[in-house]
Formats: sequence, structure tokens, C-alpha cells
Amino acid sequence: MMWLLGVIAVAIIATGVFLASDKFGSMPELVEDQPVPRLPEGDFTAQDVHELRFAQVLRGYAPHQVDEVLDRVAAHLDGTSLARPVTGADLQQASFSVVGRGYHMAQVDLVIDRLAWQLDRPPALTGAVEPDAE
Repeated sequence: MMWLLGVIAVAIIATGVFLASDKFGSMPELVEDQPVPRLPEGDFTAQDVHELRFAQVLRGYAPHQVDEVLDRVAAHLDGTSLARPVTGADLQQASFSVVGRGYHMAQVDLVIDRLAWQLDRPPALTGAVEPDAE
């Protein structure tokens, strides 16, 4: 009777080793099932900023705070901003509360970083031609 329990134990261990060796294939890669915001290939326009949609997750940035900052950026890009211009430093210093059912933090951070780079980029890289000093 004892030898039967030993054989069963060895069979269970051998099966576990065989399954762990990927003989039946491995687990598939994780799939990100959250929507990703569409980012323009070139510079952001005010319309691009208005059309941004972020995935909502259990814990993320407060949507109203993110939308408020992006509205200011869109107004700046559109040229309708009456307040002082928005700079990349302003965007980098922006902080958002973490709330339930908020915007995906990594997606928002990606957009904020890209907008900050666009706003603080030297004029030579924007494609604008500077007037010659005579």
C-alpha cells in the first residue's frame, strides 16, 4: 500500500515537471484591453487635444482635473487663450488627484510629456522660420 502512494506521488510530481517545461506551449502574452489615445504623428493641434480619449481605470487621475489642463492647452494652441501662455514647465508641474474610475495614469503622463516637449521646443525645431536679423 505504501509503494502505491509513492508511485502516485512520483506521478504527480513528474506531471507537474512535464507541464512546467512548456511542452504544451506557454501562456500567451498579456493583451492590453484598454483603449489607447490617438496621438498625432506631428504636432498636436487644438482639435487633436479636444479629441483625446483616455481609458478609465479603477484608480486613475481625476478626469475633471485632466480635462481642465487639456482645455487650457487646447485654448493656447488655438490662440484663444486670454491668460498667460501655457508652457511645458506648467504641464510638467501639473498634478492630478488619484480617484476611483479615473483616467489611465500612464496614458495621461505620455500625452502631458509630449505636449510639454512640443510647447518648450526651440523655434528651430518647430518648422517655423525665424526672420533674418539685419
